[in-house]
Amino acid sequence: MIRIAIPNKGRLHEPTLALFKDAGIPVFGGGNESRQLISKTTDPEITFIFARAADIPLYVEEGTADIGITGLDLVTERKADVECLIDLKYGSSRLVLAVPETSEISKAEELSGKRVATEFPEITRQYFEYKNIPDVEVIEVSGACEMTPHIGVAEAIVDITSSGTTMMINKLKQIDTVFDSKVFLIANKKSLAAQEKIRDVETALESVLLAKTKRYIMMNLPADSLHDV
Repeated sequence: MIRIAIPNKGRLHEPTLALFKDAGIPVFGGGNESRQLISKTTDPEITFIFARAADIPLYVEEGTADIGITGLDLVTERKADVECLIDLKYGSSRLVLAVPETSEISKAEELSGKRVATEFPEITRQYFEYKNIPDVEVIEVSGACEMTPHIGVAEAIVDITSSGTTMMINKLKQIDTVFDSKVFLIANKKSLAAQEKIRDVETALESVLLAKTKRYIMMNLPADSLHDV
């Protein structure tokens, strides 16, 4: 038996359910209105665990789940010691550094001695250390990060975006990209070494991703034209 942790809600939820369905491993239940925590599937050796995407890296690292699907940003933020198997080609996003549209700050270096609010403190600290920008106070928030510059909590934010619409609505401007994130199938290292079934799941998902890049084209033509064509 292997346990697969998948996001219980949010932007990764529906694409993940669709991916497993296309791979022949449909999840029973688990729709947006469901409060289901565990689900079986058509394969008696597979059980799904519904969890917050942010918790999945640690679930996999600790072995609560053998494999899982989550964002690379969350794996990095949690410093989870897991094996990243395949890029699932959906749900890509960016962590960006942004300031209010009215701010005179135009580059990261100008945030030395200032405050930056974020739900990703580890990645944010790594970013400023890498850029050699000193004395940046990283303020961890648990939500509504976009409003913090407007209420005097911070001069800038590091937040996740996919289309940039949220930034525009909240009158924020991006001044740098902090982290490019993709959605990965991740695995517990001990489970990966011990359970061949994990490779079967990986292959099934890879086959769906590969098929999406292919098209089957049929042409009808006279038999005597086949050589010319």
